[in-house]
Amino acid sequence: MALGYRHVRLPGPLARLKLDPGKLRRTVLSLRPITRRLERILTPRYLPLFARRNERLLGAALFVVAFALFLPIPLSGWFPAISLFVFGVGHVERDGLVAILGLALGATSVLLTAVVLTSLAAGAEAMIH
Repeated sequence: MALGYRHVRLPGPLARLKLDPGKLRRTVLSLRPITRRLERILTPRYLPLFARRNERLLGAALFVVAFALFLPIPLSGWFPAISLFVFGVGHVERDGLVAILGLALGATSVLLTAVVLTSLAAGAEAMIH
């Protein structure tokens, strides 16, 4: 139960959005070969990663990656976004190996963002002095 509701509550404009059933069916059917291949690869493993005691640590790590995603650095949002996607796939499929890969990609993207920010700050300081 989330926020006291037994079902998903969407914001008004999103709840009123209508989808064409024919287009939705074609889209889902076109994605079927990809999802079948993914489901053969993804298996439940390293399940202790998803234990309740690790939720806060995972949440903090993902928050840092998400924070890097929204920093206004041109073209830098792709790396954290991909890492969050990879972690999300691993989490949904309960595949700890893929989730760890997503976390590693996230750490790399945060490091890359920090390097870019440091370089921009050094360049700006050099232009000032």
